[in-house]
Amino acid sequence: MVKKHLIIEGRCQGVGYRFWMKGEALRQGIKGWCKNLKDGKVEAIIEGSDKQIKSMIDRCYQGPPLAKIKNILVEETTEEITDPNFTIK
Repeated sequence: MVKKHLIIEGRCQGVGYRFWMKGEALRQGIKGWCKNLKDGKVEAIIEGSDKQIKSMIDRCYQGPPLAKIKNILVEETTEEITDPNFTIK
């Protein structure tokens, strides 16, 4: 399994991004979490197969209809994900 830490930059708050991300993650079988940051970005940890993670990151650049994503910082992580689902913090 692959784990990635994402910082999503752009218009990603106030547009339903976290709820969209949860739905997309559940649809793709990815576990992890996401949350809003005080600086207007969204942070997420995602875990799945290499193919699932690549697909999820591609989808995150699109997001819900009102989102305008400028960049996604992607890093490896070893953070333990204990919830078998995808959650919003």
